[in-house]
Amino acid sequence: MPCDAPVVYRPEGDYAKLSDTGLYCDIVAGALDRNISFFAPRIGLWADAAEKSRFMRIPPGTKIDTTDMDGWIFPVGMKVWKEFRVDGKKIETRLLEKRSDKSWLMIAYQWNAEQTDAFPVPDGVVNASGTQHDIPPVAQCLECHSSVADALNGVSALMLARTNFWSVNLSGLASRKKLTRLPARNVGFPGDREMRDGLAYLQANCAHCHRGPSAPAGLQWSTSVLDLRPEDTAAYRTAVNQPVTGWLGHGFTTRVVPGSPKTSAVIARISTRIPGDQMPEIATKVVDPAGVAIVSKWIMELGETE
Repeated sequence: MPCDAPVVYRPEGDYAKLSDTGLYCDIVAGALDRNISFFAPRIGLWADAAEKSRFMRIPPGTKIDTTDMDGWIFPVGMKVWKEFRVDGKKIETRLLEKRSDKSWLMIAYQWNAEQTDAFPVPDGVVNASGTQHDIPPVAQCLECHSSVADALNGVSALMLARTNFWSVNLSGLASRKKLTRLPARNVGFPGDREMRDGLAYLQANCAHCHRGPSAPAGLQWSTSVLDLRPEDTAAYRTAVNQPVTGWLGHGFTTRVVPGSPKTSAVIARISTRIPGDQMPEIATKVVDPAGVAIVSKWIMELGETE
């Protein structure tokens, strides 16, 4: 079931500034609290070329409920931060904290000019700190955080099924006994590299809205840990050779035409930032050329397997 957590904003009190949230032991020096871990999803959400760092804190003595490996349920007290930088300068840090079984605190903080702390901006900021980066209003949070089981998009089995030496991943969480259940098999997106990359990009950038039976126009860009073949995925079943519905743009009639990115509606939509045509609809003003290339290669690969 989608998370029905309300957006909670508390401008006063314990989280009146970023330094109060527990991310840093010394915010001016940039020293993280010892209980904080870095993490990085397999492919991240495009944010108009802003650099990002992600952090999490799992409360001591708790575990993530992974009974449903596609729908993790997080313990009360779980915190996740995402920092955005432009040209090396910190612009924004977002916090999501689980306050109760049905409530998440969601706040965006804007860094001051001195880079010594960041302060809540519940109404958002356009072209924050003199950059093209927009900080979204708190009221917009659930547009991207309500289709998953429990608010967090990038903290999932498929997105953390990667190995690196510096950040938390699926195997690391398992070895730290932070999961209630381990995956039944090796977790990953199915197919060869182009297939895996395409499905991962669509999961990260599209499935936060296009997921499950209530997805807009029935289009689901998601993949399950149970999908053994690319054609098993909801992304394949609801997009490949499927007619365009709900969008009457520029003569495109098919969502994904195997082997033909130029005639596929998905490429047209992620290649523009014209309102009404662009995808994603919000939180981006600049086309992601690397993402367009990844999805195009996925479509070309589909043509070879048809």
